[in-house]
Amino acid sequence: MLAVKVKLSLTLNSGTTNTNKNTMNLRELYTYSRGVIEKYPELRNDVMRHFALAEMECEDDASSEEHEVELSLTDIDDLVADHEMQMGLQK
Repeated sequence: MLAVKVKLSLTLNSGTTNTNKNTMNLRELYTYSRGVIEKYPELRNDVMRHFALAEMECEDDASSEEHEVELSLTDIDDLVADHEMQMGLQK
């Protein structure tokens, strides 16, 4: 089993996420993405698009996995924040 480098703390019930972006790898990003999709199924396509982009960029030898994962994680967190804000305005 893969040794997890970071402890992800997902408090999806409260709508907040705490992650250590500095050491997350692609596998952990995938797990994180699945958690976001479970909580927000309507964001599935966008979340998976960001994950796929990170995965593709990591295949390029010039790209750092850590950097690409951090960019993707930031984009996914922004998606969730925007979605939560829109849902709050619609209530």
